[in-house]
Amino acid sequence: MSTDDLKKFSATVEEAVTFPILTQATARSAWPESSGGQGGSGGQGSTTITAQQTIREVLGWRYREADTKGFLAALTKAFKPRAVEGRVEWEWLAQPLTLQADMGEVTGAQASIQQQARVVVEQALPLLEGLQPMRADVDEDDADAMRSIVRTELQELAAEFGLPGGPRVQRIDLFFLELLGAEPNLSVPEKVGGQLARMRQRFGLERDRVNKLHEERNFTNFFILVDYVNGLFSSWLNKRPFFTRGADSQDFEPFLGTQLVLLSQNLDVVLEQTRDTYAAMDSVFLGPADRQATLLRFENQPPMTIAELLGWVESFAAVEGRQLVQDSGKDGVVIFRRTLDKLSSLTREAAQLSRAPSANPSRAFHTARVATQLEGLAGLLQAGADLASGIRRAPPRPSEVRGKEENIQLAVSPIRPSAPSAVVSEVELEGRTTSDQGQVLARKTQATVIVRGQSLDSSISYHFGQGIRVSEARFPSRKETRLTILIEGNAEVGPRDFTASNTAGTLKVVAGIFSVGEAKPKVPQVTSLTPSDVPRAKDVRLRLTGSNLGDLVVDTPPGIELKKIDYARDGKDVYLLLDTANAAPRAHDLQVSSRALPRQRQRVTFQIKPNASGSSGPAAPAPTPPTPPVASSPTSPVTPAPAPAPAPAPASPTTLPAAVQEWLSRHAVVANEPHPRGQEVDLGKQPYVEFGFLHDKNIERALLLHEAGKFELPLKQEGSRFEFDRTNLPKGVYHLIAIVDGKAEIQINAAAKHK
Repeated sequence: MSTDDLKKFSATVEEAVTFPILTQATARSAWPESSGGQGGSGGQGSTTITAQQTIREVLGWRYREADTKGFLAALTKAFKPRAVEGRVEWEWLAQPLTLQADMGEVTGAQASIQQQARVVVEQALPLLEGLQPMRADVDEDDADAMRSIVRTELQELAAEFGLPGGPRVQRIDLFFLELLGAEPNLSVPEKVGGQLARMRQRFGLERDRVNKLHEERNFTNFFILVDYVNGLFSSWLNKRPFFTRGADSQDFEPFLGTQLVLLSQNLDVVLEQTRDTYAAMDSVFLGPADRQATLLRFENQPPMTIAELLGWVESFAAVEGRQLVQDSGKDGVVIFRRTLDKLSSLTREAAQLSRAPSANPSRAFHTARVATQLEGLAGLLQAGADLASGIRRAPPRPSEVRGKEENIQLAVSPIRPSAPSAVVSEVELEGRTTSDQGQVLARKTQATVIVRGQSLDSSISYHFGQGIRVSEARFPSRKETRLTILIEGNAEVGPRDFTASNTAGTLKVVAGIFSVGEAKPKVPQVTSLTPSDVPRAKDVRLRLTGSNLGDLVVDTPPGIELKKIDYARDGKDVYLLLDTANAAPRAHDLQVSSRALPRQRQRVTFQIKPNASGSSGPAAPAPTPPTPPVASSPTSPVTPAPAPAPAPAPASPTTLPAAVQEWLSRHAVVANEPHPRGQEVDLGKQPYVEFGFLHDKNIERALLLHEAGKFELPLKQEGSRFEFDRTNLPKGVYHLIAIVDGKAEIQINAAAKHK
């Protein structure tokens, strides 16, 4: 421990031993106990404290003795008159304790979106309660649970929009994430995500289930409910920058009413911190008389006593600052901000003097606890100044004149700062930059285009040509716009140009940003295999390198088992885990293909080395010529049987047909316990299947496997249904396989070509 550390430790112990720890009642008034800036530490009578707490709870307003105007404003808000049988009755309206009735209101963007949310909830809740399931197998408890989730989130969403000081942005974003999903589709209600999508699936609210008029009305009510929520979300995206408090909204000035609520709350905290500072000074015997006598000698400024400085802070936070903002509006905010800046500077310098060696008559001022309280007070004052800096007053226009033409604008342009010109500098499509040409987007699909630049807003229009429309535009900041584009079924095939323009003209043109057409799957190409020769062992690792390997399928020869396959994210590497313990020591071929192009195969060869003499491991069977045979001892045990394929745990092998077990082994997939056989489907008549036993699971991949194991029928998800192509469909019975969380869910004999 250094000498300086020892001195600090000694001073801390000396301070703790010298000065006692004083306690006082925690309930106290926000109004200072003395008007002369002396401050006090004595508690008030229990009756006064109780009365002040009751006023605060009933009116939602902090008691201040001389503030009659604030008291009347709070009283008006807390009670609502109504006529009842010839007399007037007053109804009490519960007020949140944080709401200050004398400073700030819910105005501007917050009032707009709060009113919209209130209307949405009033209109949407009756629709929600009236929705009826269209599935015969729906569980009523599940349906009620979904209604309860959506109802609660809508009600809490509307309440959050009315929070004094503005809604909490993170909570609003979370509500919409839960209701609409991570990437909301605002143009097609049937493709809604989140809890509304789960409700649609559980209720069976799909167009294909509509048969009668009352069913279509029920289905339409769900559409209207989704549109209400989508509309509210769209309004939130436009107004969100007003509530981020400077995080990403440098060009958005907050509304006066919302900002004044935050300023009022800040002034209340300043008052409490000032009283905590008084208490800290009292605890080191720096009482009111000492505070009046102790001078603070500031740098390049006249000195001031502690009592004068803290008295100024108290009176400004309690009366002067509030009246400035309340009576003078934005003009008063300018003086308000300058005063807070000055008080913050003086208080911070006082804290530095407190931590310096004693040069004042009172040594108690130079203790750590006093310095800490002064630093905290300076920080709160600076925070208030930062809040006030967000409110700006536009200069008066020189074209406004008085006289006979009073309040009439002359035919001259007002002098005001010109708005920055919009600039589009970079365009990206699905993670690709403009330098990547030739990407093909299929018809009836959607994609995301990211536009970057300066001063980007909703006044800019974007065009991609016939058959492509912008379904949604999001503005995370003034430097980025995210466009969701829909390629319609009648879109003309060929390259497309990107054009951005506004009233000033064309901002950006990118030629051939993508092409419209039928996207063709790419053939995987393996260029190398490492290592090229491997031993006979239970666990052998191989690495395949090449291109387009993201959906690679590997078939192994007899005697070699594929235990696991891992894919690299870039699609250039695949890692195999093989069991070669029972393979002959010679050259072997792997057959590789893709799921999209199973018939286009490539052969990759590697060598299995014979085990060294005396090494462990099973003996190899007699290899075929021309490789020389490997000698084995006459007394050696019988060659072990080939290791079984990975058993689908926890199901036993006997519960799965051989075709299913072979498919699981080939794809290195583990299966859960098979599900009971559901209602048999005639694939010749019905071009889709439903996973009723997996209605609430996230299905990654689904297929129908022929009973002979020679044919796989891929399934394409459309809502809760999985469709397929019946062209050239072999006859027979099919097993249903779905991949959920990396494991296979199986329903045996789920469908037949013909009953």
